[in-house]
Amino acid sequence: MVSTSSKTDVMKPLFVKAGIPLALSVAGFVFSRIVLRRSTIAKPFPLQTTDSNDDFIDEASIHGLQSTSSPIKDDDQEHMITCSQDSSSTVASRIQFEEEILGLKNEIEELLKREHSLAMQFLGYRVMKEQDTVLMELNNMLLLETARVKFLDREISSIEAQTQGFENFVVLCRRVLEQVEIAKKEKRLLERKVKKLSRRTQEQSRIVGEKNAKINGLEAEIMRFCDVLEMKTNVIKKLDDEVRESEAAVNRLQEEKNDLLVKLIAAESPASLISKIEAEGIGMEDYNRLASELEKLHKDRSAETTELIYLRWSNACLRHELMRSHGQQQQQLQIEDKKKYLELELEVSREIADCELEQQQQHEEPCLGVASSSKTFSKRKKLLKKLKKWVEGGEIMASNMDEKGKHEINCCGKSSVSEGEDHLIYSRRSCSSV
Repeated sequence: MVSTSSKTDVMKPLFVKAGIPLALSVAGFVFSRIVLRRSTIAKPFPLQTTDSNDDFIDEASIHGLQSTSSPIKDDDQEHMITCSQDSSSTVASRIQFEEEILGLKNEIEELLKREHSLAMQFLGYRVMKEQDTVLMELNNMLLLETARVKFLDREISSIEAQTQGFENFVVLCRRVLEQVEIAKKEKRLLERKVKKLSRRTQEQSRIVGEKNAKINGLEAEIMRFCDVLEMKTNVIKKLDDEVRESEAAVNRLQEEKNDLLVKLIAAESPASLISKIEAEGIGMEDYNRLASELEKLHKDRSAETTELIYLRWSNACLRHELMRSHGQQQQQLQIEDKKKYLELELEVSREIADCELEQQQQHEEPCLGVASSSKTFSKRKKLLKKLKKWVEGGEIMASNMDEKGKHEINCCGKSSVSEGEDHLIYSRRSCSSV
């Protein structure tokens, strides 16, 4: 629609410009035809006028002769004289007429010559007019052709612009296709990486689950040990209370005994004292028995205190060793995981770079596709073997760490037991010395 409207807008002024000279040329042609017809109609009139003038002169001469002959016959001499005068006058007038006729003939010839020249000029004008009309038509045709050429130039420029736009669109489509191919390659590589990371996360989650199960078992054992220790501490507290009560009772009895002895010594004489002492031998035996029981209570108390100290110390040692081993295991596992993760990332990046290089080589050298595929397959096998070794090594390290922790706990328990026994022996020795 836009092209048709532009064509009509371009053709309207061309039709106007071409119509005006065409109308003028047609009007000139019609005018020249009318003038030519008038000139052809007016040409025979001068010949008729010359003939009529000659006839008029002849008739006048004949009439003059007749008029002269008739007065000679009818009138007298005077009349003849008058006639001769008239004839002389007619001759003179005839001469004048002839001169006038000659002048008119000359004028007519000049007019004929002028008419011929004008006719020739008119013919030349007609030829020039026809040439002018032809030139106008040619000019109009030239204008139409120039307008058509301009219109074709515009169409060509518009077509060139469209072709340029199509070329740009094709270039953009090619770029988009290249980007799509690159995105597909990146997607494939990312899918491989995701699969590898998912496998690794599954293995790590399995290992973490096993470790969590082991940690939960250790925590359950620790809680059980803590419960046993709490029970023992409660028993020890009860024994401490009983020992304190027995010590208080013994001290009270000792004070009462001392008071009684002082009173007896002060009240009685030495002889009576000796007799009473002999009489009260049974009381000394009771005293010795009470002293031995008191010593046993002291020994039991010292043994219980040493056992309590040993239990507390072993509990603290176990907690410390457990926390230390757990922290070391976590640190070692974190360090090993970081190392393995970095190694895997480096290997994956190397594999990605190798895959890209191999793809480029495949595009450049399609004949070597079998060798490149075998290389990629061997590299993938190597990477899978490394992953399996890493998983097996992590499990072995975890089992070794658990065995080391158990061994350290056992060693700590044995050392604490030996130290407790030494302390118990030392306390017993101190009690026996007392």
